Amino acid sequence: MIVDKAGLIDNHGLEAALKSFCKSISREGMFSADLVSNLGSIRFSMDVEMHLFRIVGELINNTIKHSGGSKASIRLTYSKGLLSLAYMDSGKGYNPEDAMKKPGGRGLSNILHRVNLIEGEIEFSSVKNGTKVHVQKRIKQI
Repeated sequence: MIVDKAGLIDNHGLEAALKSFCKSISREGMFSADLVSNLGSIRFSMDVEMHLFRIVGELINNTIKHSGGSKASIRLTYSKGLLSLAYMDSGKGYNPEDAMKKPGGRGLSNILHRVNLIEGEIEFSSVKNGTKVHVQKRIKQI
């Protein structure tokens, strides 16, 4: 499901790559992903952009495979040196600690590893109609 968008990220940035990704999976009809972003042409290091792209892909994959959700809302913002990714799905929700204990599942640990690689912070919360994930990184644009 996750297509390598390294060239798109490299040439046009994270926002463009995520818009393309959300459009392509929504076009398939099985899942709807809406992106709201204020990044425009703001750029960050390739590592940060690539890891955030992969985190979104893994979150969508987890929503489809495990939570039974059919849609996600993604908000990507940059303000006052803080890059923020907020993800909300329509699935059944889950407890991250319990999910990490399940055998065979690597999605959540991959997400946590990527957040650590960019020296970011992550917070999970289960809500009545889904899961919220918030990733933050203090960073300067390039």
